[in-house]
Amino acid sequence: MLSTVNLLQADEPRSVVEMLRSLVSLVTEQPLVALGILALLLLVALVALRGSRAPQRGPRRGVPKYPSVGEYWMAWVPFRDGSGGKDRPCLVVGVGATSARVLYVTSQDRSADDRYVPVDTPAWRGRQHRPSWLQTTENHGADPTIKVRIGDFRRYLGSVEPFNRWVVEDNAA
Repeated sequence: MLSTVNLLQADEPRSVVEMLRSLVSLVTEQPLVALGILALLLLVALVALRGSRAPQRGPRRGVPKYPSVGEYWMAWVPFRDGSGGKDRPCLVVGVGATSARVLYVTSQDRSADDRYVPVDTPAWRGRQHRPSWLQTTENHGADPTIKVRIGDFRRYLGSVEPFNRWVVEDNAA
């Protein structure tokens, strides 16, 4: 047990050779302790390596990296009143260098509101498929699109179905 204490104490600078000698004696005298230390070091190394990788932003191979007109994306969409925002699906209707204009998709029933049109979303809603709507007009003729920074687009969801293309073309102008 003395070698374990010698190995772990850092009262004075040690050479690499001295540390290796202490480690070898620890392995021969206390193999279970050495195995535990090795497992702990491996765990720390794995956590450090995993934490050092930047999270993969954007889509996987074969999926667009940047939004284009006519695509559905999951994005951080700001609230109109500027009080924050939330991740939500949206339809891209215009793209600039640093931001895009979107119409947000909602699954709240808007069938009675003529400012909304139904959209079909089975490709990206999966089993949770439920009716969804796009707001295409705003009260008093205001612009219904919302400006979203390019960096706030999280995940590509799919493209507009041909029968919904008129919504994009009408709002892109």
